[in-house]
Amino acid sequence: MPGTKFVTATGDVYVDGLLSGRGWNTGTLTFSFPSSASFYGSGYGSGEPANGFEAFNATQQSAVRGILGHYAGIINLAFHEVTETSVTHGDLRFAESDAPSTAWGYYPSGDAEGGDSWYNSSGGDYDNPVLGTYAYLTLLHEIGHALGLKHPHEAGFYGAVPADRDSLEYSVMSYRSYIDSPLDYYRNGYSSFPQSLMMLDIAALQQIYGANYNTNADDTVYRWSPATGQMYVDDVGQGLPAGNKVFLTVWDGGGRDTYDFSAYGNALKVDLDPGAWSTISSSQLASLGNGRVAAGNIANALLYKGITASLIEDVIGGNGNDTIAGNGADNTLAGGPGNDVLSGRGGDDTAVFSGDADRYEITLNGNGTWTISDLRDGSPDGTDTLSQIEYFMFRDTVIDGDAAAEKATTTGLPPDVVAATANHEPVARKDVFFARKGTELNVAVENGVLANDSDEDGDALTAAIHRDPRKGKVDLDADGSFVFKVGKKFTGKVKFKYAASDGETVDKAKVVVKVLKRGDYDDILDAGGLTASLDSHGLDSIPAPVPVAGNACFDPFRDGSDHTLRGFDHDWLSGTGHVYDLYV
Repeated sequence: MPGTKFVTATGDVYVDGLLSGRGWNTGTLTFSFPSSASFYGSGYGSGEPANGFEAFNATQQSAVRGILGHYAGIINLAFHEVTETSVTHGDLRFAESDAPSTAWGYYPSGDAEGGDSWYNSSGGDYDNPVLGTYAYLTLLHEIGHALGLKHPHEAGFYGAVPADRDSLEYSVMSYRSYIDSPLDYYRNGYSSFPQSLMMLDIAALQQIYGANYNTNADDTVYRWSPATGQMYVDDVGQGLPAGNKVFLTVWDGGGRDTYDFSAYGNALKVDLDPGAWSTISSSQLASLGNGRVAAGNIANALLYKGITASLIEDVIGGNGNDTIAGNGADNTLAGGPGNDVLSGRGGDDTAVFSGDADRYEITLNGNGTWTISDLRDGSPDGTDTLSQIEYFMFRDTVIDGDAAAEKATTTGLPPDVVAATANHEPVARKDVFFARKGTELNVAVENGVLANDSDEDGDALTAAIHRDPRKGKVDLDADGSFVFKVGKKFTGKVKFKYAASDGETVDKAKVVVKVLKRGDYDDILDAGGLTASLDSHGLDSIPAPVPVAGNACFDPFRDGSDHTLRGFDHDWLSGTGHVYDLYV
């Protein structure tokens, strides 16, 4: 019997509410299916072997092997089957008994019963554990106990899971069919039980054993059958559910991955954010009882310690009017037929269309969204609405949406790109700022993100965050001034995006903050779109006056004070020796 370990909390009450505080202190566990009660020895547990003992049948054994494989695909724990004898015992043992009225499992421990689970032998409720049934859920649930998970409604070591996540939609360890349902019994339909570990189970198990990033670590395509509910991973079926339901959580180890819903003809609601649900078919939603249905068909696993490798990057929509939202990755979203709404969220995202660009009307709306209408006969791609999507991919070309927003029609872009308003759009320009490691960057309005922007109509501009940085935090005021904070130990490049608005239309631009170690550069010149760094020898000579555009956060005079060098035309900063000559 392997040793056990104490499991610390994550700090997330939803995850910690499933932790018993115990786990196995090993990377490999054995399992077995005892054929005789005598293999358990005397004084075992609660007397299960002596009370109506029955060995698992072939169907039950096969289900256990599959479920343990599912567990192993999520955590860094391997399972090896052994043949149970009077001297050889599995760490996890499976059998039936009349002792439990339903089923129970023992937490990890050094006792003989530690890791074992028992299932009632009288009613036959557990004899045929098909995917999506109560019997299958029970195996998922009791193995969870055997590996260190507790019930979410119990206080336990770290407290209970908050009520708004205590249901089978979030954990197979729950006694509740839906949020706030009674604890006495499940109300789900026959084939409406979870088909996998759910998002909180996965997160809690990974806290105990770590996350397995070898599972589907390549570019993986996930799809589902509208007729049966079966999931396919790279066209390999994952098991036929008992009924035509889809009710599961996806954990993916890495690569560039795709949800392919092209087989569906109804309107989809797809969300790629960690912990979010997607609904691909209302008829395939699990029936949870009392007229309730599951929050969705497919849930995305939560990130383990913020690692983004498990994100799903791409979506292929169905034939209906789909709503598809991305996540923080660089998503590729293909709405397909129908009038779709696509939102990229973070990252540099791409919307995909099936025809050549000149067969579409591309309209920039006043609120910064795009409308792209298929002008071909029958409008195969329909009319789509896009937001926070940077690129439009057509069969013959890719259009940079940010560039198209600056100018209604430019060389190489389709002539049907039009502005939705006669008002001239503002022009937002890229900004670059420097910050020292461990310090807060405060940028005043005169040097803020709007300082180098313009508006042909002379309209006053306001600034707003369009996309937050992945590292650090930025507080941007409407006047363009901002405060940027990042961890004291961080160095490197951070990007965020802002929108400049004239009250009717917007333009977006990137802001780059370069966080430098002390001593990396003595001299740094920032001139908006132009940046340059001077090596540690600095300038040998600086002619006076020095009319240079932009702000200089460096010490050219070696006097330890700050200097601002600013020009108003095309000016030169020249030097000799270890210098750079800059034309501004």
